[in-house]
Amino acid sequence: MIIIANTLVANGGTTFIIRMSKEYFRNNNKLKVIVLYENYLQEHLDELKKYAEVHFIKNYIPKYQSKISKSQLLPFIIQLKKEKIKDLIGNEDVFHVMGIFGYILAKKIKKITPSVKITIGVYHQNEFMYSSINGYFNNWVYKEMNNVDPKYFIFFNNSMRNAYSNYFNYGFKDSPILPIGITLNEQIENESGYNEGLMISVGNLVGFKTYNKHIINLMPSILKKYPKVKFDIYGIGEEFNDLSSLVESLNLNENVFFKGLLDYNKFDEIVSKAHVFFGNGTAVLEAANAGTPSITGIESCEDPITYGYVHQIEGYDYNEYDKDKKYYKYETLLNELFEGGENERTKLSKLGQENVKKFDIINTVNGFNKINSNKEVFQFKYIRKSENLKLFISFIRISILDVLKIDQRFKYRRNQGETKK
Repeated sequence: MIIIANTLVANGGTTFIIRMSKEYFRNNNKLKVIVLYENYLQEHLDELKKYAEVHFIKNYIPKYQSKISKSQLLPFIIQLKKEKIKDLIGNEDVFHVMGIFGYILAKKIKKITPSVKITIGVYHQNEFMYSSINGYFNNWVYKEMNNVDPKYFIFFNNSMRNAYSNYFNYGFKDSPILPIGITLNEQIENESGYNEGLMISVGNLVGFKTYNKHIINLMPSILKKYPKVKFDIYGIGEEFNDLSSLVESLNLNENVFFKGLLDYNKFDEIVSKAHVFFGNGTAVLEAANAGTPSITGIESCEDPITYGYVHQIEGYDYNEYDKDKKYYKYETLLNELFEGGENERTKLSKLGQENVKKFDIINTVNGFNKINSNKEVFQFKYIRKSENLKLFISFIRISILDVLKIDQRFKYRRNQGETKK
């Protein structure tokens, strides 16, 4: 299998690829990873190279094109060196794409190696499903996703699959659902114990991760009862200024700390010292696996609510907002946790470690292998030259409107929550 990744920056997609590669490597298989844009965190790249073949697409195109290897325009103008691409693909028979630009690249490679099939991972609900500028590019994305056989989509929870069924006006009942897997470790024994009252979150500071804002807003109330509480926030992103201003306005500089990027290799060590963890994506699962009571954050949710702790996750659904699901107030959960002391934390820790087992990366890999064993190849239509030119012009328009801050909905599409067509 060849995974096509946009980048290898510090995010959940990159760490997922690393975990997948480790598990395949453990089973004497080596994944190939094609990176579309020359944008990566060196420590992630070094770690991934231990377990997978990593290829930057800039090495398979003319030198003059490689000069814009960080531009989102690259997939539209790319001219692939056919023989080098054939050597890269070798005997591999599956591309797995993680976003719309990777999908465009895969279609262009498929024109060179037509026997390779494409599977599409929906790692965030708004990668293909969003509201943006009317125009050729966005209409093309909608039509393309509508025309792909649902069997070639891979979802990671039922809520996303239902949302796509509503948006694209046809059923995805034949689309597989896999856990967004993590590597299960043996129960962590932290010799120094946890730090009472320490709350931690880990994740990029982006608009759809609203839980940091909610916890900061609750801090004055929490501190009245539990004055030793501290909140360490790990991550960087466009929401930093707004969050730090919120901390300033609430006079919380002695209680809320922005810690920057967390070294992924030190995740368990740092997080296991917390009294409680907040997050979404795989971070909240890994924190529970590390033995820390972990509360799920609901994406793009403007109310201070959660689906609860990891042990309360039903199926694989815990990221996307669903008005029909049971939810809890953050403040209620925190009051119960702190009032319960060490015994309550120990109980929640064990419950979380037990329920997180269903997200074992082994189950994810087995699911991918079953999907990839299907020899049927869906006949994706190739991108014609005229079609590609229209995509290029349309996306330039989107880029100009974004730079001028007239319409930035595409750039920030992941902040939109569930979208209706």
